[in-house]
Amino acid sequence: MAVQLAAPSEDYPYQVSESLRQRLDLVHHLVEFGRQVIIVRGPRGSGRSRLLRTIAEEAAGDWLAVLVDGGGHVSAAAFARAWGETLGAAMDEDVGNLAGLREALQRLGRQRRRCVLLVDDADALEDEAVGLLQAIANDPLDYADTRVVLAVEDDDEDDFAAFFEEGVSGVGLVHVVEVPPLDLAGIRGLAAAWSTLIGLPASVVLPEDAVETVAAESDGRPGRVLECLAGRLERGQPSEQEIFGGFELPARLKRVGGITVLILAALGLVALALSQREGAPRQAERQGPTVIDLDLPGRAEATATAPPGTADAAAKPAQAGASTANLPARTDTRSALP
Repeated sequence: MAVQLAAPSEDYPYQVSESLRQRLDLVHHLVEFGRQVIIVRGPRGSGRSRLLRTIAEEAAGDWLAVLVDGGGHVSAAAFARAWGETLGAAMDEDVGNLAGLREALQRLGRQRRRCVLLVDDADALEDEAVGLLQAIANDPLDYADTRVVLAVEDDDEDDFAAFFEEGVSGVGLVHVVEVPPLDLAGIRGLAAAWSTLIGLPASVVLPEDAVETVAAESDGRPGRVLECLAGRLERGQPSEQEIFGGFELPARLKRVGGITVLILAALGLVALALSQREGAPRQAERQGPTVIDLDLPGRAEATATAPPGTADAAAKPAQAGASTANLPARTDTRSALP
């Protein structure tokens, strides 16, 4: 089912190529009609974080999307407590007692609202937090058919998808979606949007040979494309024929000179630095009414705030004697991501 593209985030220009559009539609379809855990996988700088947020923004009218940054090595206790309290649940002190979280999710289910948990940098979560996600995958009906979408780094030495699948009981419950690289058209569009963002005149363009060079240097990863463009600005020397290492002016404007453009670009470098931070926190008020940014303070006690109306704030407390979840622990020892 195709969905309309939401307005892009203001942090940096986001290019949705045809191949990326296909991935977005596929994820939406899997969430609506399947019960797989979806793993969005791509190398560093590929735009995983932006893709995850775009998935949430596009479907904000259909789901209650809960966005989580797992990059702080979040524990299961912080994860479950923040998630449950954001949904209005009374959480037990025992991390294994998830009755409050289940009750909150089931209340959403009775309201015909599906909760979709989107976890960025899921491969940096602590062992028990990953176990919690595996428990949801093993018994989704106990969690009101909650869907789980995870974004992880593509790492040949650490196949998180294979590891995660070992901890779930069903066959075919993990579906991996690879983040595609930008093609030449996407790089050209990103360069044009980025140059406008930092204050270059619209008449300044990146020649085709420079587009191909940036494509080769960046492997089509949006984060690296931005780094390459910034590098060309820093190395470029204004001249009558060329400014900023490859950005050109039409002939009728070359007499204006490159110094003015140089000043404009310098004023925009702070915006560029912000644009390159993949996965940086965003303000929840910029999102639609059904997209929640979960506040996870890592190993410390978790607190969470949600925009008014994002979820039922009167979920019932956990029942006495409720069963506890047996969270499987991870058995591998993996180095922490930087």
